[in-house]
Amino acid sequence: MLKKIIKNKIGMGILARLHHLLEESVEYSRRINDERYIYNQVRKGVVFSDATTLEGECQIETESFFVGKVSVKSYSLIGTRNILFGGDISIGRYCQLAPYVSIYSKNHSLQTLTAYNNKRLFDSRLKELDEYKSVQIGNDVWVGIGTTILSGVKIGSGVIIGAGSVVTKDIPDYVLAAGNPARVIKKRFSDELIDLLLKWQWWNLSPSELLAFEKLFFMKLPESETGMIQTITEIIRNR
Repeated sequence: MLKKIIKNKIGMGILARLHHLLEESVEYSRRINDERYIYNQVRKGVVFSDATTLEGECQIETESFFVGKVSVKSYSLIGTRNILFGGDISIGRYCQLAPYVSIYSKNHSLQTLTAYNNKRLFDSRLKELDEYKSVQIGNDVWVGIGTTILSGVKIGSGVIIGAGSVVTKDIPDYVLAAGNPARVIKKRFSDELIDLLLKWQWWNLSPSELLAFEKLFFMKLPESETGMIQTITEIIRNR
């Protein structure tokens, strides 16, 4: 009896090891044949839909999940166990999404008798009535841990969204927003500086190109605002 138990445990151990090796083989195959893995830093356990595109130099953390049409621009970071469920979701350059962020560009219909669209009812055909509205996230956006962004939302550039927020409406450029539902807490900078930053669009430059402007990124506001405005005005004038 004891020999049989030991034999079964050994067999189970071998099967588990073979399963692990098979998973590693599949993961390796994806990484050498899929440009999303070649030109971006993608951690283990990430699932991409066929319609997911990464512009390059992105960082995708462990076990993030991409469904539908999702576009992520260069130098953006998608945190651990994010869920991007589209629909149509676009994320700009130099964005950072903390762990456990969820973005949904798909929603159950609110106009039907029930919002239940599980396969147990009408073979899931009610899913055909689901509503799709794009989610657009600008450039240089920080989204705090555990935030949920719902369908139809447009988030401007330079926005910071506080942890645990539920974003149900559009958020303008360069504001701090937080809460459930998320609301604008304050503007990050003066209107003059915001206007200049949107004209400059520094996010269209690569990290190596931005080295020339490194000093700007280490200035603290509001005490440095006058000098920053003068410098950015000069950059725009000379480009």
